[in-house]
Amino acid sequence: MKMQDIKTLITSGTIILAVALYMIFGRSPAQEKDATSTNQNGTISIEQVEQKTGNKRFDVDYIKAYDGDTIQATINGKKQKIRLLMVDTPEMNYNKGEAQPYAEEAKDYTIKLLEHAKKVEAVYDVGPETDNYDR
Repeated sequence: MKMQDIKTLITSGTIILAVALYMIFGRSPAQEKDATSTNQNGTISIEQVEQKTGNKRFDVDYIKAYDGDTIQATINGKKQKIRLLMVDTPEMNYNKGEAQPYAEEAKDYTIKLLEHAKKVEAVYDVGPETDNYDR
């Protein structure tokens, strides 16, 4: 047997072993869904966020959207920029040229959601309350 054949046999055996172990010990898609505990529309509840972060929710008075993932709101009577966690949309590129593709649509969608919301609440993530852009 040639050295190349031995290397191929070892590599193939390792891959087969890894796949077999994954099939035995890996989670099924149903178990993965249970682990994330999302609701019917695929979102995580504010209660789950409070539990994971240890932070409590607070009311937000929506003012305007800068883009699809950054808004201005009033919190405790003070206007603040808020960056929506786990939302990443194309940039509007204000003062830098044209908006990225679908940036306007993302902004419009955020505006539609927040303007028609009965109530807007937020929870701070763990770590610093603001980022490098004071959001």
